[in-house]
Amino acid sequence: MAAIIGLDRSVVSELCLKASSEESIVQPANFNSPEQIVVSGSVTGVKRLMTLAKDAGAKRVIELNVSGAFHSPLMASVRMSYQRRWLAVKWKMPEYRFTAMLQQDHNEQSVIRKLLTDQLTSPVLWSDTIKI
Repeated sequence: MAAIIGLDRSVVSELCLKASSEESIVQPANFNSPEQIVVSGSVTGVKRLMTLAKDAGAKRVIELNVSGAFHSPLMASVRMSYQRRWLAVKWKMPEYRFTAMLQQDHNEQSVIRKLLTDQLTSPVLWSDTIKI
C-alpha cells in the first residue's frame, strides 16, 4: 500500500488503471481526503503506481509498511472466513446507528455484517462519508 498526496482521485484512479495488469493489480483503497489517497494491491502494481504518481506531480508518495493489500480484490481469499466469523458473533442491537461508506445509517445486524465484510475488498470512502 502507498499514500499518494497531492493528486486528486480521478488522477490516482487513472494511474491505478495504467499501473495494473492481469497479474499485477493496484486500486484506490482509502479516500482519506481530497488530496490524500491510499492505494493497495500487489507489490509490483503499487511500486509501478508510486513511480507514475511521482511522474504525475504528486507532492509526496509514501510506501506504507503493512502486512496485506487491504481494501483490494487481493483480500477476496479471506472474505468467506471473515464473513463466517461475523456470523458467529452474538450481536446486540447497536446503541448508535452504524454508518459505512456512503450507505445510509444502519442498525440492522445483517446489513452491518455485510458492510463489514465488503470493506475487505472495497475502497474506504472516508472523505465522502464524513461530508454527509
